[in-house]
Amino acid sequence: MSSYSYLPNSLSHPAFVDRTKHNGVYDRLSRSFMDMGPAALANADVNEHFFRHNFGESWSANYSYRDCNSDEFSANVFGEIMGQAFGTYIGAQGNHYGGPDPGNPIQITDSTKVKCTIALGCPTKAPASIQNLFYNQICTLDAVRDADRVEEARSGMQVDVKEIVRSLRAGGDAEAIVLTGEPLYTVLKKDKVRKNGDNHSNQSRNAKTRLVKRSVDGLMKIDDVIEPLDLPDSIVSPHVRPTVPNQQEICLGAEYDHRLMPDFGGPVFALDRAKLIQPNWRNINNDLIPPWLNYDCLRPGVLVVANIGIRVFVLTPKTGTGATKKIYHATINSMKVIAESPLPISAPTAISGQGKLRAKSLKSEVSAAASALDSIDWSATYSVEGNDAETSKIVTESDTSGADGKRKKLRK
Repeated sequence: MSSYSYLPNSLSHPAFVDRTKHNGVYDRLSRSFMDMGPAALANADVNEHFFRHNFGESWSANYSYRDCNSDEFSANVFGEIMGQAFGTYIGAQGNHYGGPDPGNPIQITDSTKVKCTIALGCPTKAPASIQNLFYNQICTLDAVRDADRVEEARSGMQVDVKEIVRSLRAGGDAEAIVLTGEPLYTVLKKDKVRKNGDNHSNQSRNAKTRLVKRSVDGLMKIDDVIEPLDLPDSIVSPHVRPTVPNQQEICLGAEYDHRLMPDFGGPVFALDRAKLIQPNWRNINNDLIPPWLNYDCLRPGVLVVANIGIRVFVLTPKTGTGATKKIYHATINSMKVIAESPLPISAPTAISGQGKLRAKSLKSEVSAAASALDSIDWSATYSVEGNDAETSKIVTESDTSGADGKRKKLRK
């Protein structure tokens, strides 16, 4: 089985069977998401639990969503990671499109926004409760697009849309959810990059002045001991192996040498001062996943839960004619692995470099939905006490009515 083309239920392994056991991860997942109400995306509805809200500059047409408390809407989702063929890009290049010519690609520079994307499918061997919850997540996201479609039809707007939900087959129903991370690297504004790279470009000098090199012979004693300079990262040789941060240096928001990504290298990369950013992505032991271990910890077949927000980026045509482009993002606020994958993978090609670390300040606010997700002990088990089995029963595969007895209707 190739990790590139991996789909849920395409690999038979005891690890997937273990998820289905009584009080196993599927039972805990379905019970938790049923109990958290609209904090779970499957249980939320647009224009009832969250509402459209413009964000950014006043001139921007971009928008996101607010909840009933006027806070930025966030909700919890789950799914099994699929292969790169279906939209998972978690390497050094992220989702950056290099263009049709690999020999002359569109380069990633310090001012390029590179983001990782993770495609989620309904988990392998999922019972009916998990299947219905996953389906209802798709319905909620589909309803967001439906609401916009009504407005577009009313105004006569022509749109070219990139949705969060995707079909796995041409003309097929929506079966996958694509999550988008925050920028993989720090992003510098283009004018700042230009000014820092050429501070004296506008200064004039006499064009007739002839410059003559000066001799440096005899200015230093042969036995002088000179300490080497602490050179900036931008001029350290790319062939020097980067220092891998230790556990204490791996912290939320930390910034790392971009050459630590195992697949960094080649003509597409023109990074200089940009740094890797540590996202709030955690492994099954609740440790942060450093970006250079994405390929291992987030391999296809891994089961994750994530807290997301919904943002829509609107690109209007420059000429005033043509279609407006709308790009829908399910932006990852935090993510955690709750079941690992047995799928074998190959590590990307190693690279070399050296870097320094710098932590940055982060907002401490945590949404109610994210708090609900964080409070779940995925290693715990549920037990049925006494004879009150009906009240504490966990829905199993034989219960086809879904998490709450209802299955949302998806637009055809």
